[in-house]
Amino acid sequence: MHLPEHPHAFITGGIVTNIAVFAEDDHDGDILAAVQEAGGHDAWVCLCAHGTIPAIGDTWDGTTFTHPAP
Repeated sequence: MHLPEHPHAFITGGIVTNIAVFAEDDHDGDILAAVQEAGGHDAWVCLCAHGTIPAIGDTWDGTTFTHPAP
């Protein structure tokens, strides 16, 4: 599945700490790296492959996003 916009989750310490949505056809690694560095994030994950957008505070285990227990 490919989403019409290009949302990316930014991960810090295994937790989603930011979500950024980029323009159509924009998977620019330089822009993503700049956002990652500016925000102090450990990594980013393109959400096009996941078909869903996690919430801030969800955990990321390298494969799956999980909502925290209530």
